Amino acid sequence: MIYLVRHGQTDWNLENRIQGHLDMPLNDTGRKEAKQCREILGSVKIDRIIASDLSRARETAGIINESLSLPITYDARLRELNMGDLQGLVATDISKEYWDLVNYEPHKIHAESLTDFFERIKSFFDEIGTNENVLVVGHGGTVRMAMYLSHNLDSFNQENFEKICLSFKIKNTAVFKWDKIHPLQPLL
Repeated sequence: MIYLVRHGQTDWNLENRIQGHLDMPLNDTGRKEAKQCREILGSVKIDRIIASDLSRARETAGIINESLSLPITYDARLRELNMGDLQGLVATDISKEYWDLVNYEPHKIHAESLTDFFERIKSFFDEIGTNENVLVVGHGGTVRMAMYLSHNLDSFNQENFEKICLSFKIKNTAVFKWDKIHPLQPLL
């Protein structure tokens, strides 16, 4: 079973500022959220922990791990979508034209394409078996792409992604479980 967690809150989450690959730490609320997540996962047997190498995910994984004392593996493939020139900007200040570039011509703003993001996340989850319980700590984009993958879609399609994932809001330290047979499910 895979248990997938989004990192706790950062100051940039509060500001609705795009983080992408920029390395932002948790704030005090994010640390409290990670502790609450640790309590939610307290009854789950975890065999292995893998986290994004960005600080907000690393710190979330570390707080959850305080009661588990497992080695944590960090994997850059679990990073958020690289938003290129939009990183650091407040999302509501970005024009529709720039959002369209993210979706259709990301190279023009030095961003990662959704297809490349899909391939990166898929390569990670393709390596994870379900014969052990693995805790994966990532980002909102990581969870959305795992949700897309959990619908047994082996190639990326923008229209399917938008139908399945884009309207889905993922709160900080949301916990999901996935057995790779059924779609991703909230754990609560």
